[in-house]
Amino acid sequence: MGNETERMKVEIISNYYMSGHVSLKILYASILVSIVVGFYGALAANEIALFTFLIALVASEALIIYFLAGRNKKFIEQVKYLDELIAKVNNGQTLGSLQQLLHDAPR
Repeated sequence: MGNETERMKVEIISNYYMSGHVSLKILYASILVSIVVGFYGALAANEIALFTFLIALVASEALIIYFLAGRNKKFIEQVKYLDELIAKVNNGQTLGSLQQLLHDAPR
């Protein structure tokens, strides 16, 4: 296979990682906004106290930050894998099948 084919495989895996990473960040942000809006509605309707609203806000933000930090660690591992693949391509090595590359890729 040609060098361009190997580069295309790396690009496919890179796009796979990027789309997953960005999608999860958007999901976490959407969850946070949903929680804040829900609790703000309850606060505005005088169903909960300001203190309860603030506690829920801080707790949900802390949880989202925790998940984002974990996601960033996984993404760093994935970027290291991409660097290894790029180095192999630059050295003229073949990468194997796309199916095998995705199987060996860190999740």
